[in-house]
Amino acid sequence: MSSVVSFGTNTNGQRKRVYFTGSTEIFEGMPVCYDDSTTNVLGIDRYDKSASTTTTEGYLNEGRFLRVERPGSDNVDRFAGVVAAGSHVGKTGPRWIDIFIPNGATVPVRTDVSCTKDVTILTIASGEEELGTAGSGTRPVAIARETLDSTSNRLILAELNPFKFIYANSRGTSLDCGAGTASRVMNSIRVTSAQTTGAFSALEVRSTVSAGGYANSTSGGGIIAYLRGEVSATPASHVCGVHLQLYVSAGTISSGLYLSAFHAKLAVAAGATMTDAGRVHPLRLETLCAVDCTGGYYSWMFLENNSTYPPNYLFDVGSAGDLPMTTCSDTTQTHKIPINVGGVTYYIMVNSSA
Repeated sequence: MSSVVSFGTNTNGQRKRVYFTGSTEIFEGMPVCYDDSTTNVLGIDRYDKSASTTTTEGYLNEGRFLRVERPGSDNVDRFAGVVAAGSHVGKTGPRWIDIFIPNGATVPVRTDVSCTKDVTILTIASGEEELGTAGSGTRPVAIARETLDSTSNRLILAELNPFKFIYANSRGTSLDCGAGTASRVMNSIRVTSAQTTGAFSALEVRSTVSAGGYANSTSGGGIIAYLRGEVSATPASHVCGVHLQLYVSAGTISSGLYLSAFHAKLAVAAGATMTDAGRVHPLRLETLCAVDCTGGYYSWMFLENNSTYPPNYLFDVGSAGDLPMTTCSDTTQTHKIPINVGGVTYYIMVNSSA
C-alpha cells in the first residue's frame, strides 16, 4: 500500500503497521528490526486456537513480521524499516506504530552523522536509535539523499535500500547451506559480452582509504577484499582458496596480445614518498603453517602443467630494462638479478649464452 503523498515523503514509500515492543521513546525516522521471540501479536495460537500469547517455534508465528524492536546485536540482519510520522512519535512503547519498509524509496530517516547526498552510507547498529556510519557490527541499509553537516540527531532524506549492499551473514555467524555431495554456488554472476572496443568487467570493486590503514592478512584485513575459506574436516579432494580461470575457446592469440588468468597491478603515484624502510611489491605470499611438513611438500609456489605443450619459460620478462639487472664480473654470465633476504642482497645468476 502506497503512503499518502505528504511533504518529505516519496510517493513510492510504503507504510506498514507493526507492534513496537520496547518501552523507550519513539522517534520519527528511528530504525527498527523484527523481533525474534515466540510471542505472537494476535493473542491466540493459530494452530490449536488456544488463548496463548506464544506460538511454538516453527508454527508460523505472525510476531516474526509484526513485532519490532530497536536494533540489537541479535537482530541487525532483520531490518524492518524506519518509523514514519504519526501520533505514535514522541510517545513510549509498547504500542502499534507505522514504519516505512526498505523498498528503495526516499524517506525521512534519523541520523547523528554528517552526510553528503548520494555518497554517505548509513547503517544500523546495536542499541542505536538513529542511522550511523559503517563499522564493525553494523549493517548498511541506506544512502543519504541530502547533504547535512551535523552530528546531532536530525531528520534527513535517505534512500532506504539495504539491497544495494551485500550482506550474506547472520549477525556475524555463517549462513548454513547444509550438507550435500553436489556442486553448489551461493552467489553467481554470469555475463556474456560481444563488445569490440573498450574495457569489460563482470565485476568491479573499488575502494579508497584516505587516512589510516588496515590490518594485515593475519588479522583479516584487505582494502579491496578479504577472502577466506575455512576447511574444518578432512577434504575429499583438492581445496583451493580462490580459483581463477581464463578460458579461451576460440580466436587467435597474436603478437601483442597478452592473456593472463591473474593480473596484479601495483601503482605508486608521484605524490607518494618512499623511505628506506618502505616495501613495495605487486604480489605478497604469506604462509601460516603450524604443522611439521617434513614428510610432505611445502613450498611457496606449486607449478603444474596440464597442457598438451609445455611452457617455453618459467618467467617471461618484457625486456632487460624491466628488471634491475647489473653486469657481472663473470663474462659467461652477463647479468644478475638481485633478491633481498632479511635485508641482505643476493643474486640469481643469469647465463644468456645457455
